Amino acid sequence: MVWKNLGLRNFAKENRRDATPAETRMRYALRDKDLPHFKRQQIIGNYIVDFVSLRHKLIIECDGATHDSDRAQKYDEWRDSFLESQGFTVLRFSNSEIMKNTDSVIEQIKSTLSKKI
Repeated sequence: MVWKNLGLRNFAKENRRDATPAETRMRYALRDKDLPHFKRQQIIGNYIVDFVSLRHKLIIECDGATHDSDRAQKYDEWRDSFLESQGFTVLRFSNSEIMKNTDSVIEQIKSTLSKKI
């Protein structure tokens, strides 16, 4: 089990270093002073999430084209079910949505947070 967690930690570190353009845009957008602190590429269970506010139990996922297949969508549903069973709310945004409508994405995040507070 330790080797598995070490592998996840190394993969999370790589993901932070090699962020996609959408993840980079989201990272800077989440620095808004009206938002809680979000951590990037954090391990929860056996998964790495893109962004998480542990205090508010809110996860934000930036989905690229690899999430478009039926198989990937089923995996994401299963993964989200696990995360929700741990008390988290999961918000998913496509990379194109993040790049084209960042303000709208941030408003959706703020709206979700206002319901959790």
